[in-house]
Amino acid sequence: MIVGDITQTASYSQARSLAHALAEFGIITKPETLEMTTSGIYIPRWEGYSRIPHAYVPASGLVQWYFFLRFSTGQADINVGQALDFSNSKSVPKLAEKMHAAKGARVVFD
Repeated sequence: MIVGDITQTASYSQARSLAHALAEFGIITKPETLEMTTSGIYIPRWEGYSRIPHAYVPASGLVQWYFFLRFSTGQADINVGQALDFSNSKSVPKLAEKMHAAKGARVVFD
């Protein structure tokens, strides 16, 4: 089941790797918990969907989800897939710079 843009999805491993990469720039993800409302890595729930939207690539068996990161350092939550897409085309330091510049506001990826 794919809902929205496939570039907004990521694997759990990618979410954890991005969280670790951002920590090197002082952007700290909250600790992971089993509670979606408090966990540093989470999949939001959307009204009207009985299942969690995700992307499945049959050729590789890869399942990707709409992971988000929640931060303890004041940055707004970000979609992991969008952040990875931006950092792959620009760099992780540029992503961190953009997040610091947003000063807690939602980061717009361009």
